[in-house]
Amino acid sequence: MEHIPLPEGVKHFIRAPYNASRDEWYRKEGFAKYPEAHGWAEADINGENGFGNREPKQIQNFFQTWLYFALVQDFFALAHINTTTEDFLKPKDPRSQTRVVDSSKLVTLLAQWQELLRDSNEDLDDVWDKVNGMFKKVKLIVNRFCTPALDDDGLPPDEGNQVPSWPVQDEVSTTIITLVVALEEAALQVCHKAVGADRTPYLTARSVVLQRRLERMWCLADASMLLDEMKVDGHYFLAASPSPGEEYMQEHSACTRRSCRFAFDENFYETKHADYPWHSEGCRTQAPYGGHIGSGNGEKDWEDTVCGIIGREAIPIALWNPRLRNLWSAEYHLKGPKKPDYVAISHVWSDGMGNPAANSLPECQLERIQHLVGQLDWEGRRPLVRDDNTHEVGFWMDTLAVPVHDPGCKKKAINDMRCIYENAAAVLVLDKWVQAIPSTAPILVILSRLYQSNWLRRLWTYQEGFLTKRVYFQFSDCALEVETIGKRHQDYIEESHNDGLYLPFIHALHNRVLFQFSFIKGHGEGYKNNSRSWILFQALGETLSERRTTKAADEAICIGTILGFDLDLLQSIPRDPDAMSAQMRMELLLRRLETFRMGSIFNNYERLGVTGFRWAPKSYLNYRNPDSGYLEDKRTTQIKAVNGKEGLPVEYMGVLLDFPHGKPRSLRGKERAFAVEYSGIYLVVQLRPPTTKIMDTRDEDPNAVILSILPAGVRKSVRCVVGFCRPAEPVGGYYMFEHYSIARAHLQNDAPVSIDLVEGTTIMDLKWLVQ
Repeated sequence: MEHIPLPEGVKHFIRAPYNASRDEWYRKEGFAKYPEAHGWAEADINGENGFGNREPKQIQNFFQTWLYFALVQDFFALAHINTTTEDFLKPKDPRSQTRVVDSSKLVTLLAQWQELLRDSNEDLDDVWDKVNGMFKKVKLIVNRFCTPALDDDGLPPDEGNQVPSWPVQDEVSTTIITLVVALEEAALQVCHKAVGADRTPYLTARSVVLQRRLERMWCLADASMLLDEMKVDGHYFLAASPSPGEEYMQEHSACTRRSCRFAFDENFYETKHADYPWHSEGCRTQAPYGGHIGSGNGEKDWEDTVCGIIGREAIPIALWNPRLRNLWSAEYHLKGPKKPDYVAISHVWSDGMGNPAANSLPECQLERIQHLVGQLDWEGRRPLVRDDNTHEVGFWMDTLAVPVHDPGCKKKAINDMRCIYENAAAVLVLDKWVQAIPSTAPILVILSRLYQSNWLRRLWTYQEGFLTKRVYFQFSDCALEVETIGKRHQDYIEESHNDGLYLPFIHALHNRVLFQFSFIKGHGEGYKNNSRSWILFQALGETLSERRTTKAADEAICIGTILGFDLDLLQSIPRDPDAMSAQMRMELLLRRLETFRMGSIFNNYERLGVTGFRWAPKSYLNYRNPDSGYLEDKRTTQIKAVNGKEGLPVEYMGVLLDFPHGKPRSLRGKERAFAVEYSGIYLVVQLRPPTTKIMDTRDEDPNAVILSILPAGVRKSVRCVVGFCRPAEPVGGYYMFEHYSIARAHLQNDAPVSIDLVEGTTIMDLKWLVQ
């Protein structure tokens, strides 16, 4: 693990012992031949019969010697670099007989390896084939023994796929997984296989010791997300990084691996003063209004002025005057001539700069914000006031400029949100977790902070990140533009690769923090507010999964803003009660989109409880293991009505079931499954618990199963949908299918012992109207 750089001051904490005697050390038998040379058959490797009735110590020594030391030595031998087991162990400790694995030489050796291969006449395709053969074997083994037991949907493994416990210490398996990740990344780059390379099987193995550490430091949902999105090098780096602390963990004590349950209560919200040096004794919680810059209409206070500006089809701009210690207003005309530069402030309310009771902030906060805005510079920057003594531009901030007490003005301000961010000269992101480090911090630390920030978890900040011309993140000393951070990221990759350091997790950080904004900004314009908006919506879907909002009804508004939709119809649905409003607004948004991928019906989100739209997600937010369900199916379809019933028309293979003797016991029991005979073998359908409860109340209706694809062979699990046909015969060419839940299906040769058989039609291609 020592080859992975950690945050400053943090020591490496994974200690993997190597207890094999020197007689058991790798002696260049060859990676592929090593098991046979030591009397291990394939069944022994798979764990059958107690790994050949061997002792746990013997088993660990074998796998560690083969999968770590044989792999790394044979890898470097391809560039004619001779290494020994001793090169990857810490020096002997006279107080202990146990040796400890040490990868600190790996970076230097990889630099030599890549240089020798690039300067040689070696066939790089041949080199890749050789190392990839070793990678595949290692991944097959660690995937088998170190992959979490439950799949992404919380379903148990397929019957018969359970594996024996692997008597290898977590620290040892962690170093094996980390090594294959580093070597594979280096080989992909050196052999020019980054695109299109055969990397199967994909690495699903996970370090238990790192997972436990991360789950003690972070919200369970956020920990689950980073464990899924990053490889083990990222798990290690973030496990070595600081946690927000005890108060944060208490706030997230109710969170699960699937979703974050934390939400601050606006009824108990407290607007905070700024820290030193901005706050001082006598700081007023509400700054006095200084007046309007330009020709005003006799407004009496700040809130009255803001409503007046909004009523004039303009954007309210704030300017703090530090000398007079009051707040001035200005305006940006959406249709008129006044178009001064302004900075839009993007922040998270839980950091203390919101105010649910009034459009005001303490003086210290206003002074600090104006100072930070004043530090920003860009080409063509125009001060708000033509005065040689000041070069300030104003700022827009929701706390000040979205009216609290006037519902009509508030609605108009929200409708204008897209215009506000599109017309801003810049967006300044203020997040206290990011502001705790300087802009000079290593790029790995900067990207990690952004990745873990509250700002990246909130719904409204999502649109603020890519609707504007330029985005700055504020650090403790100054702000950095997104493009600057991206350039530092790219420079670091080039430098680290030249030095032999390969860290795939930096790509995951970049994709989540920066790439999603630049991609949507660069490719989304042609898909806004037209018949192709569903394409942009599809791109947004899974990127929303880590974000959350206090008000569920805001989700459709935010998505509609990004898609460029007219929000009047969405906002005509009252915001409260929140759950009902969220459901009605999401239904309206889906109707407006109209077009979807057929595979959408296989998504794993919680369902929208609206007839005709039960196939659709209730929400795209706050779900850490999202799967849109599209699979490889590129076909699209449009919402339609058949015989007066709405739904999504699709064409998939499926089975119509019949229960002439009542529901099978295994459907209602703990197995939550049933089987259908198919061409001499058996299709086993494994349900989720909520589905079973619903099905138990519908004995009068024939059940049906829609398959995403026919399983490609025995024990190959595929996603399917379970529901009810009403009626049992097609209507207008479609089977009317009520969607209730996704499930899993696989084929097996023998009749299942603990699962009941039901009668069903032959699996065939059918047209379904999924409701």
